[in-house]
Amino acid sequence: LSDEKFRTMLVKEFEVRKDIDDVAIIIQGPVEGIESFVVKTVNFYSKAFPNAKLILSTWEGEQANLISDCLSTIENLIILKNRYLLERGPSNLNLQLKTTLAGLKLANDLGFDYAIKIRTDMRFYNTKVFDYFDFLAESHDSESKYQKIYVPNFNSFYKRVYSPTDQFQFGKTKTLIDFWTLANPNSLK
Repeated sequence: LSDEKFRTMLVKEFEVRKDIDDVAIIIQGPVEGIESFVVKTVNFYSKAFPNAKLILSTWEGEQANLISDCLSTIENLIILKNRYLLERGPSNLNLQLKTTLAGLKLANDLGFDYAIKIRTDMRFYNTKVFDYFDFLAESHDSESKYQKIYVPNFNSFYKRVYSPTDQFQFGKTKTLIDFWTLANPNSLK
């Protein structure tokens, strides 16, 4: 896992995973100021996972239109241009909820059982990551193994509300939707 500030190179050699066809990769967040990184990320994912659905969930505006033009030839990509919220919420929570849930709900509507949610300023390079998640799921009992959300420990904090990092998450699409719906303070009203 890398972010655009520390590592902008792309792996030149990687295993193409045509077997990954039941996963949507939701790339969530703003693109302004990191347009080149986002374009390279989407291009990498489209080559590495040609049968996965890529969903870029970002904001309406000029930068989103520029990204759309740059990525117009990628067949397994959908770009969601969400209306920007004036009430950003604490730590931009409302913005994050809007783009995350829009991407996850689309993935669910399209029938994708599993999803990765990753921020626009992050990229994962290991194409064998799904093998790791399968291994982790098999280590749990049959009733709970698909109720889990897998996250790295990087930027996860024990005593912080919604402690699991938002930088990268993997799980059943419906489980991720439940998690992010519960994170929405408006869903409790």
